Amino acid sequence: MLKTKNIFIVFFVVLALIFGFIFCTFTNSYLNFLLIKQYEQKIKSLDDVLKFSLLEHLNDANIKDFAKDTR
Repeated sequence: MLKTKNIFIVFFVVLALIFGFIFCTFTNSYLNFLLIKQYEQKIKSLDDVLKFSLLEHLNDANIKDFAKDTR
Protein backbone atom coordinates (compact mmCIF):
# COMPACT_ATOMS: atom_id res chain seq x y z
CA MET A 1 0.00 0.00 0.00
CA LEU A 2 2.77 2.44 0.93
CA LYS A 3 4.77 1.74 -2.24
CA THR A 4 1.70 2.28 -4.42
CA LYS A 5 0.97 5.56 -2.65
CA ASN A 6 4.56 6.74 -3.18
CA ILE A 7 4.43 5.79 -6.85
CA PHE A 8 1.28 7.87 -7.37
CA ILE A 9 2.78 10.82 -5.49
CA VAL A 10 5.92 10.69 -7.63
CA PHE A 11 3.80 10.33 -10.78
CA PHE A 12 1.69 13.35 -9.78
CA VAL A 13 4.79 15.47 -9.07
CA VAL A 14 6.37 14.50 -12.39
CA LEU A 15 3.13 15.24 -14.23
CA ALA A 16 2.83 18.64 -12.52
CA LEU A 17 6.44 19.46 -13.47
CA ILE A 18 5.81 18.50 -17.09
CA PHE A 19 2.70 20.69 -17.32
CA GLY A 20 4.53 23.54 -15.59
CA PHE A 21 7.40 23.28 -18.05
CA ILE A 22 5.01 23.24 -21.02
CA PHE A 23 3.12 26.25 -19.64
CA CYS A 24 6.34 28.23 -19.13
CA THR A 25 7.58 27.33 -22.60
CA PHE A 26 4.37 28.43 -24.33
CA THR A 27 4.16 31.61 -22.26
CA ASN A 28 7.76 32.52 -23.04
CA SER A 29 7.37 31.87 -26.76
CA TYR A 30 4.14 33.93 -26.88
CA LEU A 31 5.79 36.86 -25.09
CA ASN A 32 8.75 36.68 -27.49
CA PHE A 33 6.29 36.65 -30.41
CA LEU A 34 4.54 39.77 -29.08
CA LEU A 35 7.87 41.53 -28.55
CA ILE A 36 9.03 40.73 -32.07
CA LYS A 37 5.74 41.99 -33.54
CA GLN A 38 6.02 45.22 -31.53
CA TYR A 39 9.54 45.92 -32.78
CA GLU A 40 8.53 44.96 -36.30
CA GLN A 41 5.73 47.54 -36.16
CA LYS A 42 8.16 50.20 -34.90
CA ILE A 43 10.57 49.42 -37.73
CA LYS A 44 7.74 49.67 -40.28
CA SER A 45 6.66 53.01 -38.80
CA LEU A 46 10.21 54.33 -38.94
CA ASP A 47 10.52 53.10 -42.52
CA ASP A 48 7.31 54.95 -43.45
CA VAL A 49 8.60 58.12 -41.78
CA LEU A 50 11.86 57.91 -43.69
CA LYS A 51 10.18 56.92 -46.95
CA PHE A 52 7.71 59.80 -46.95
CA SER A 53 10.21 62.30 -45.49
CA LEU A 54 8.07 63.12 -42.48
CA LEU A 55 11.21 64.02 -40.57
CA GLU A 56 13.12 66.76 -42.32
CA HIS A 57 16.47 66.02 -40.74
CA LEU A 58 17.32 62.69 -39.19
CA ASN A 59 19.24 63.07 -35.96
CA ASP A 60 19.28 61.62 -32.46
CA ALA A 61 16.66 64.02 -31.10
CA ASN A 62 14.20 63.27 -33.91
CA ILE A 63 14.64 59.53 -33.49
CA LYS A 64 14.12 59.78 -29.72
CA ASP A 65 10.99 61.90 -30.18
CA PHE A 66 9.68 59.46 -32.76
CA ALA A 67 10.32 56.54 -30.40
CA LYS A 68 8.45 58.32 -27.59
CA ASP A 69 5.49 59.14 -29.84
CA THR A 70 5.10 55.60 -31.16
CA ARG A 71 5.07 53.85 -27.78
